[in-house]
Formats: sequence, C-alpha cells, structure tokens
Amino acid sequence: MARAGLTLAEADRPRVIGAILSLAYHYEGRDIFDRLVEGLMATKVWEKQLVETLERGIAEGIALGEERGLARGRAEERRALLRRLLEQRFGAIPPALEARIAASDTEALTALFDRALVAPTLADL
Repeated sequence: MARAGLTLAEADRPRVIGAILSLAYHYEGRDIFDRLVEGLMATKVWEKQLVETLERGIAEGIALGEERGLARGRAEERRALLRRLLEQRFGAIPPALEARIAASDTEALTALFDRALVAPTLADL
C-alpha cells in the first residue's frame, strides 16, 4: 500500500485500518464508518487481510490449545505419581489431601511430591 510516497508494511495494515475506522466512527459518525467498511469489503485487500487474520488466529488458537493440553497432561501425570507415592508410603489418601492434590497446579504438585519423599507422616505434608 503506497500513496504519496508513503509505504505501509503488511504487518501494520490491520492496526492502521482499525485506527482509521475508529477515528472515522468517533469523529464523523456511523454513516461514514459504514461507507468506509463497505468500501473496504469491496476490495481484495480487505478479503486478503481478513483471511490472513483468521488463519493467524486459528494457528495461534491451535498452538495455545496444544500447550494447554500438554500442561493438563503433565499435571495429571504428576497427580498420578504423587498419589502412587503417597499410597505406597502411607496407605489411603485422606479426602482433604485428595482435594488439595486435585486443585494443585504443576508447581505445587512438584513441591508436594518432593515433601512426600521425606515426610515422616501425611500430617507433615
């Protein structure tokens, strides 16, 4: 996009278009805003930008979902190992401790596991 000797980087287009639309709406009202949006929608630039934004959003969503899934999997594995250790060392796990294990994140589970390795009794956890 180049006019009057100015060049706009591809990565800056969504931000600049959004800023222009926001300013138009704020200072000129809904009618001008609607006409600008209609004009943009009639161009391939808008369509290309929309597709790229959607593709980027989908990719980011998938990556975030995968990371969350992996984090949940790691936490569940730590819970299972901690329960196994506690049952081997102390027998049945009391409901209050089970609730604490179920609510803990991976860092807390790791710390609890480390304490369980050396604790003389469940009460010392």
